[in-house]
Amino acid sequence: MLPSTKLPASFERVLSPLRKCFTAPTYETFVVLVVGFLSCVGDHTVTGMFTASGYSTVWNHNRAHRFFSRASWCPDGLGMAILDLIVTHLVAKGAALELVVDDTLYKRCGPKVWGVRWHHDATSTSSRPVAKGTCYVVIGIVVSPAFMTRSICLPIHVRLWLPKPKLAKKRKTNKADKNCPSKVDIAKLCVLAIADRYPDRSINVCGDAAYVSKALRTLPKNITWTSRLRSDAALFEFAPPKTGKRGRPRIKGNRLPKLVEIAKKAQWVQLDVRRYDADGDGAVTVEVYSFTCLWHGVLGTEPVKVVMVRDIGKDGYGIAIVTTDIEADETIIVERYAKRWSIEV
Repeated sequence: MLPSTKLPASFERVLSPLRKCFTAPTYETFVVLVVGFLSCVGDHTVTGMFTASGYSTVWNHNRAHRFFSRASWCPDGLGMAILDLIVTHLVAKGAALELVVDDTLYKRCGPKVWGVRWHHDATSTSSRPVAKGTCYVVIGIVVSPAFMTRSICLPIHVRLWLPKPKLAKKRKTNKADKNCPSKVDIAKLCVLAIADRYPDRSINVCGDAAYVSKALRTLPKNITWTSRLRSDAALFEFAPPKTGKRGRPRIKGNRLPKLVEIAKKAQWVQLDVRRYDADGDGAVTVEVYSFTCLWHGVLGTEPVKVVMVRDIGKDGYGIAIVTTDIEADETIIVERYAKRWSIEV
C-alpha cells in the first residue's frame, strides 16, 4: 500500500493539489519521499528519506535517486503550485506578497557532481574564505500565521547559480560566458514569473546588499525592491528643472555627502518597530532618519527612499536601507527588512 492511501485527510489535502506537477508514477515516488522527509530524524539525504519512509525494502533505491535526476517534473512548476497553496491559506485576500531572496552554498565536490564551482564562503574563518560546492539562489515568501508570534519564510523557488569562469588573457571570451546570469538576474526572473501569476497583487521583494544591481531598472510598477544600502553608494539629488537652454538637460542633481556625514547632521526620530530583538508581539524603540534621492549608478533615474536606522544613544548609523517603495513609511520599511532574516532561519 502506498502511503498516499494511509495519509491523514488534512495531509492528503495538502499534497493532492501538487499531483498535476507529476506523472502518476513520479507522484507516488514524491509522496513516499515527502513522508520519508517528515519521518527522518538523521541526515535528510535521498537515501535517508527513502529508508525512513519504509519503502527501502519494497522499491529499489534507484527509484528515489531517479526522481531527482531523470524523472519528468519541473521544480518551477512545483514551486508555483506550492505558492498557490500558501497564498490561498496563509495570505490575506488582496494583500501584498512579501518575498525575500538570498543564496546558499552546499559544500560538495567530486567528478560526478554537476555545477560544482569555487564560491565565496561567508562561514569560513580562514584568510581565503572560499569553498567548493554548488550555490543556489532561493526565493521565499514571508507569512505570519495566526498560531505564531513571528514571521516565517517558506521557500518556493530554487535556481542554481554558476559564476563566470576566470579566463586566461590569451583566450578569447566565449559568448556563453558573457551571458551567464548573475544572482540578481536569477532572482528577477523568478519574481517576474510570480508577478505574472498574480498581476493584481503588489509584490515587495527584500534582499541583502548583494541583491541590487542595474538589472532592477526595468521592474513593473507593482514590484518594489528593498535592500541594504552599501556604505560607499553614490547618492544624488533629483534632477533640477529644465533651464530652457540648448543641450541635454541634467538627469541627476548634485552628489550627496557620504552616509556618515548625513548621519551627523540628521534629525533623528524615534519609532517603535518590530525587529530582530523584539520579543513576541512587542516592539523596540529605534532612531530613524529618511530621505529620497537617486542612486544613479545602480537604479538610474528611479527615485529611491533611504532609511537610516540606529539604536538609541548610538552615534553615526547602524544600517541604511534603500527601497523603491517611496510611498511606504519608515516603520513598514524597517520591519520589512527585518523580516528578511526569516530566510536565514
